[in-house]
Amino acid sequence: LSSIRSIENIPDALNSAGALVAVFDPELARKIAAAARLIKSAIAAVKLLSKLFSKRKKEVRDTESKLASDSPAITALVAAEWGIYAAGGGRVLDPDNIVAFGYSSEYRTADYPIERGGFETYDKVALPFETRIVMSKGGTLAERQAFLDKVKAIKGDRNLYNVVTPEETYQDVNIVKVQFDRAADHGATMLTVEIYLREVRQSAEKSFVPSQSPSAAGTRDSGSVQPLNTDARPGSVA
Repeated sequence: LSSIRSIENIPDALNSAGALVAVFDPELARKIAAAARLIKSAIAAVKLLSKLFSKRKKEVRDTESKLASDSPAITALVAAEWGIYAAGGGRVLDPDNIVAFGYSSEYRTADYPIERGGFETYDKVALPFETRIVMSKGGTLAERQAFLDKVKAIKGDRNLYNVVTPEETYQDVNIVKVQFDRAADHGATMLTVEIYLREVRQSAEKSFVPSQSPSAAGTRDSGSVQPLNTDARPGSVA
């Protein structure tokens, strides 16, 4: 901007010079005036571009700040990156491509019989959802082996992951099944891995606490109890 401010004086200097030259050479004076107008227009264009650049730079800084404050899952979602992410935000697997994705959600209804052989539904419960993501991995033998080793390392753990797609993030899932596949039409060096994940709900609460000894267990009211008649004779009904 300081350079632009110093250049802004050039058109005025040219106009002053043109006024002096006009007495001796009017044609040269007209050329000087045209050059002054051209330089003035160029300075205005540069100032406009500088202003737009500063505005865009501020927008980028604000966006980066917002993404940094968001959760890792949302950040990945904004970036539209498919994959399986750890709870801390890191991508746990690095495939070459996401071949397919599936989502399954199931509900169970509880019914009770009514007259004439009919049934009435009185409750509906959502079961944990399941997702299926198919990944492909090529490259060298070492790269494919490293990818398989990573899959084997996480398939048996109890960690919670997030499956991220451009439209939605499926949180708190754990791997329940892994399937490897190779086909002749895909090439011998192309590995396809099918991973199934199921939702793990964390809202369940304990309904009982086991005691170390039966005598230490608390009593529980299970309904009315018929009193025992201790004065009754053997063989008689209390």
